[in-house]
Amino acid sequence: MFLDFRIDQEIDHWLIDEFQATSREQWGAIANLADEILQAGSGRRTCFRVGDGKQAIYRWRNGDARLFAELLERYRGVLAADTLDE
Repeated sequence: MFLDFRIDQEIDHWLIDEFQATSREQWGAIANLADEILQAGSGRRTCFRVGDGKQAIYRWRNGDARLFAELLERYRGVLAADTLDE
């Protein structure tokens, strides 16, 4: 918890790339930090998740693309999904 507190105080912007390859165990390691950012409501801090669910078919390192939808539901009104057509 001490480490989470120190990291939380130092970093205001999180970008998690290749999120479709994130396992539940990996997400569990940073979930509390993301909660702090997403529930703050100040708009000063950000948490981006970038990935392509279509690439999740490979299940690399137990990645679970269902986390995309679960987090959108959990943080409804805070997180938004956006897509790129090209």
